Amino acid sequence: MSPRHAILQVLILSCLLSAGAMTAQSCKSTTKVQGTLLLVGNEPFTDLVLKTEDGYYRITDNAQAKELREKYQNQEVKLEGCTSASKKQGEIPRLIADIEIKKYTILKK
Repeated sequence: MSPRHAILQVLILSCLLSAGAMTAQSCKSTTKVQGTLLLVGNEPFTDLVLKTEDGYYRITDNAQAKELREKYQNQEVKLEGCTSASKKQGEIPRLIADIEIKKYTILKK
């Protein structure tokens, strides 16, 4: 194996490892927020958001988000989950962050 091939292999391996580390972010702390669940956007490009006094949290897709979307639109809820910078920044006005739900409580029906 030539030195060029060895260097190329090391570069490719380091790129793959760093990409994996970026996608596998762990939740260091949870955030608790309370507000109203809303569906924003037009089909098929809708987002489930939590409207709070400070702005909006976009809820990332998981089984709990699916249940909230199907059953609890326009309801008051309290969410606990991991927040991260949103990929939709600039598309949703007053967007604070994305939140991945760990637990939720329905406050009003």
